[in-house]
Amino acid sequence: MRRAQLVLMPLGAFALLAAVTFLNTTWLLVNASLPPVSKNLNVSLRPLADAWWAAADSYNVTYYRAKFVPGWPELYTVGIFAPRDPGWQARLEALARSGAGQYAIALGGQVQITESQDAGPYVAVAGNTPLYWQMLAAQRFSVLAQAWFRQGGITAVQLINFTADPMAKLYQQTFYCPTSTYTDSFSNYCSTYSTGFNDASMLKFYTSGRSEAYLDTDDGIPPPSVYTEGKNGYGMAFINLTSWIGGLPASGSLAVQVFLQAAVTGTDYIQLNFFVDTNGDWRPDVEVIYYVSVNGRNPVCLSDVIYGYSTTCASILLSSASPPSRRWIDWVISRIYDYGTAVGLAFGMYSPNGATKGYWDNLRITKCVPPPAVSTYARGQPTAQVYIDSNISPTTPPSLATEVDAYGNTGNPSADWSAAIAKYSL
Repeated sequence: MRRAQLVLMPLGAFALLAAVTFLNTTWLLVNASLPPVSKNLNVSLRPLADAWWAAADSYNVTYYRAKFVPGWPELYTVGIFAPRDPGWQARLEALARSGAGQYAIALGGQVQITESQDAGPYVAVAGNTPLYWQMLAAQRFSVLAQAWFRQGGITAVQLINFTADPMAKLYQQTFYCPTSTYTDSFSNYCSTYSTGFNDASMLKFYTSGRSEAYLDTDDGIPPPSVYTEGKNGYGMAFINLTSWIGGLPASGSLAVQVFLQAAVTGTDYIQLNFFVDTNGDWRPDVEVIYYVSVNGRNPVCLSDVIYGYSTTCASILLSSASPPSRRWIDWVISRIYDYGTAVGLAFGMYSPNGATKGYWDNLRITKCVPPPAVSTYARGQPTAQVYIDSNISPTTPPSLATEVDAYGNTGNPSADWSAAIAKYSL
């Protein structure tokens, strides 16, 4: 749709002798030499548009002519209506049409004439009132309109002819370019880190009550494995994820194998505690705990023990039924948290009043980061983000994900809007 800056030429300045028909309150015809409202041309549209005037019998006829690309919507500010003195109102009324097309002629933003509308309401003409002409056509069309002006008990009439002509195609060039296809499945940006706990230096153990936690060199698939027992307290193993893999985006996933020596009962717990940094300072702000317990709903939080200060604890019950005992099972967490980076991981058993014990082996972590070619922008709540999702895809994971959450809840879209944008640089 084409628009143009408004640069005006007053047609009325050259029309001092044009005939204008005034109708007073008794509807008597009076000829006057000066139009009450000047109709001007937006000369910045030349040569796409032009205007002129001519006298016809007792009328002043103004001609607006515009060119258009067939089938292309056009919107021209063809000119303005400027009153000679204050208090004038104006409206347009179609008298005759020829040709066909879709069009709308508006005065001061108020539609006056369309292909199916003959007239519009009076509009106050103050200062410079713009005259808009919108069109979508394939052939020449014309509209002869009557412009009504009134001020108090005075009514004046002038004629306006709007004619639109299709532009001819002057030149056409067809270009043929070789094409190539570039695909990116994002699978190259995910890394798997695994450990069978052969390196004991990556582990730290924390216990309370009569609990135990240590590296068992005799059991595992294959040995060694981590043994944890919660007995009137907790037995937990801890891994610093920042030191091991440079932190784990909260969109990452984890799998570990667990062997329970006996079924979980009562308020016994099996726990995975993730320590998540949400503000980028590499210190945990939220402790996210995934747990299994039949009756317990208060897993043990360990941030104050491991990091020396307490954080918010977000506990997520995975199951209230005990997993099978006396055999190795896979425990999978497909996504750690809504946002942030996991900087630490603790796993083990907790029983405030009883005892539960088992072995852990073959920890596998999938860490995905956007490729260097992807730059991101996010606005909204902290969950507004761009990341690689290792679990979801229309074909085969991973995929590039964008997630938004409104910036606010004021009810004002201009203030509450949220965005998550990924730009792939080729």
